Amino acid sequence: MNELFEKHGFSGEIDLLSLDMDGVDYWILEALTVQPRVIVLEYNTILGPDRSVTVPYSDDFYAYQDTPPGVTPTYLGASLTAFVKLARKKGYRLVGCNHYGFNAFFIRQGLAEEEIPEVAVADCFPNKNLAECEARFRAIADRPWVEV
Repeated sequence: MNELFEKHGFSGEIDLLSLDMDGVDYWILEALTVQPRVIVLEYNTILGPDRSVTVPYSDDFYAYQDTPPGVTPTYLGASLTAFVKLARKKGYRLVGCNHYGFNAFFIRQGLAEEEIPEVAVADCFPNKNLAECEARFRAIADRPWVEV
């Protein structure tokens, strides 16, 4: 990904990065060297607010490989908690999520901290039925997960 960014003239500081790959998003973010001011990440809501996990890295990861046609895949991506931990290591804070609770917004430390304060992971799950998330997770709990 870094080579792709550089090939198209993006390096160092950029304004916005949005990752929604339905796959190994965590590992891509970990490896990226660009420094966005704002990051938007899709997280896997069924992993809930307490797990800090992601799918293992694989060059050929495909979320739909074991999913019947017409069914939304559930074995993909990473939990919000996993992304928050990684974002903190890279110098970002969680500032919110979209109303439906699958996109998280991060701002680089030092930017608009008073105007846009950090929020807790739990604040991003107010509209979610956590019991339903847990029930959906049980269907994929035996798949390989990497705790981060």
